[in-house]
Amino acid sequence: MAFPSRTPNHAPLTLSDLNNDVLLEICDYFPETPRPATCRLSYTHPQPTPTPLKNLSLVNRRLRVLLRPILLRSIALTEPQTSPVPNGWALARTAIDGLTTADGAVVSGIRSLRLALYGHKWGNDYALSAALSHIIKFLLHLPNLQRLHLNVPHPYMLAFETELETALDAAPLTALKKVESLSIEIRMVALLSHCPNITGLVLYKTFNDTFTRLYQLPLTALSPHPSYATSLTHFCAHAYWSLSEISHLASAFPSLKHLCIRGYSGHPPLSALTASLGKAFRHLKVLALPDLERLNQGWQPALCGTGFFGPGGARRWREYEETKRRSTERAVGRAFGACRGLEECWVGEWSCARAVGRSARAVGRSGVGKGGSVQPALEEKEVGVERDRCLGLEDGGGGGNDGDEDEDDKEDDNEGEDDDDYGTPKSLNGRIADLVNEYSDSQGSDEPDFSSLPPTFDPELAQAVKGISWEWTHGQRYTMQGFVVLDDDEDFDDPDL
Repeated sequence: MAFPSRTPNHAPLTLSDLNNDVLLEICDYFPETPRPATCRLSYTHPQPTPTPLKNLSLVNRRLRVLLRPILLRSIALTEPQTSPVPNGWALARTAIDGLTTADGAVVSGIRSLRLALYGHKWGNDYALSAALSHIIKFLLHLPNLQRLHLNVPHPYMLAFETELETALDAAPLTALKKVESLSIEIRMVALLSHCPNITGLVLYKTFNDTFTRLYQLPLTALSPHPSYATSLTHFCAHAYWSLSEISHLASAFPSLKHLCIRGYSGHPPLSALTASLGKAFRHLKVLALPDLERLNQGWQPALCGTGFFGPGGARRWREYEETKRRSTERAVGRAFGACRGLEECWVGEWSCARAVGRSARAVGRSGVGKGGSVQPALEEKEVGVERDRCLGLEDGGGGGNDGDEDEDDKEDDNEGEDDDDYGTPKSLNGRIADLVNEYSDSQGSDEPDFSSLPPTFDPELAQAVKGISWEWTHGQRYTMQGFVVLDDDEDFDDPDL
């Protein structure tokens, strides 16, 4: 009597035996890495660390063809790390031609494109000036592009903008229609009219124009696609921030939830700016202040670290560190007090105040900031200010304020109030910010107690201030829709590249 064999009569399946659909499903389970499934087509940057998908694509031709559209989802044609290459465009065109002649799956799979061959430098490349149409043709043949960063040298900015507008008018209706994140120079802001689904906009600083003037932004009534006025929720600009500029920004994009302020505030103090933000953007959830020291908030960074050496250097360092800590806490307190629904307030690149609970702890990150300015670590500090119902966060949410503020800061605050109010009654948010600042100053303590407010204070304000609290976290870099805030000489980079 024969018994059936327990050994299968066929060979076990291998990876090569699986069909393409199953292989792609398997690839989706690969662990995420700092550089997930992305290839940099830069002619100067070193090759990124291999990822599991890149290693798998080297196994055989079939896997390479199958995974190539995934590996080329994000493309970066960027400037050299050290010195400019005279024929940069000629080298970059080789990569573009390779993508253009590739199969349709590669071109349709590109989701992110960063074109910054010369950064903010005055590129003088004759080959580039004669090939702008080649770049535009490649750009318009990316039907599924979602993130676009364009950095064109200033001498060719006008020609590029004109030729791109002409090409877009004659391009298929699908061109740029899926773009959600856009990083451009403000002179190219007309591209917004061709991106109806945009949710994030970055206006970087140009080489010869220190300040971006927000009044150049087109108002929604004049735009062919006013839908982006409500869909755009993330905005960042290196600008000259004034009360009128904020008002114009609110008219153009009233639905902002994430705002990054870079550059200078000019004459209005920070207290006036935050009060204006609270009135202009009712849905604001995240406020980023990477350049806080430039926003006229009563404190200036050290110009040179050598001032802390020699006799008395340690004492001056402690005073400087304490002044910065107090100014930072005041700025964050004003932001949370003025913006009703604010959940996060970023200071610098690495420190974030988040609305969590009823106490506040400041844990900063030491390092050297832009321009060689010293940025000492924020000491761990308890701030007895709470925030809950009045700011629209039932579980609590964000801010505190430190005590001693010098007379110059008080004068600046008073000036800001006059400039912001124009004789009209203050809203509850504005009065909350004033109460947090003035009462903590009158207490002369780092931990002002708001539980026993004098009867002269407005009862509505007293009830509101009892709901302010936040805490600091550090170690994670500020990003906006995947764009990482870099130094002024850079702009926004793609962490996937």
